[in-house]
Amino acid sequence: MANLVLYSNFRLRQHNGNAINLASAPIKVALLTAAYVPDVAVDQLFASVSSGKEVSGGAYSAGGQTIAGSAVALDGATPEWTHDDVVWSQHASGFATARYAVWHDSGSGRLIGYLDLTSNRGNVNGPLTLDVTAATGIASF
Repeated sequence: MANLVLYSNFRLRQHNGNAINLASAPIKVALLTAAYVPDVAVDQLFASVSSGKEVSGGAYSAGGQTIAGSAVALDGATPEWTHDDVVWSQHASGFATARYAVWHDSGSGRLIGYLDLTSNRGNVNGPLTLDVTAATGIASF
């Protein structure tokens, strides 16, 4: 899986004493439609980017899915964030319009990063899996 595109305000907060603890914060991955146009320099809060743009359907909960197995460790000299794969199980009345996966701290609402899925994806014909392997990590800093 490609690395996450990190929002500018997330990067700034990680260095100015107002960081999100990626290993313990309640982080979720939400799915947004192509109606969302990412702006890494401006976007800051999940509520401001998700309104009317989040997918809906069977096996999907508003706000997204909470990640598990989150850890930050050094890969050589580079800090790398990893977590377990995120899976939305197959559902006959699921969604078919997920274009972006958006990571956010569900406690504060602050955005972390997004992944462009390159085309609309869904879980109607099978599960949708975001493969976040320890070999590549989700993000490097």
